[in-house]
Amino acid sequence: SAAGWLLALVAWYGGQDWPALLPGVACGGAGAAVAWRIAAGRTAQPGMRVSGATVLSVAIAIAATLLTWHTAGGGRH
Repeated sequence: SAAGWLLALVAWYGGQDWPALLPGVACGGAGAAVAWRIAAGRTAQPGMRVSGATVLSVAIAIAATLLTWHTAGGGRH
């Protein structure tokens, strides 16, 4: 999921046309759907800690944001 969204962000900030975004959006959407189905099968328990998947997702989102800011630095104003 995160790899798909990262691919879409890199293509977007790399100045690619919209067809280049399709693989990233498809992989990101499929990964999100699988994660949602897995999470729907679990019941939230009181006092439950943050899962490793949540921490990993946040870390990957931050890394993707920093990577896109770094790679898009030349075209910014």
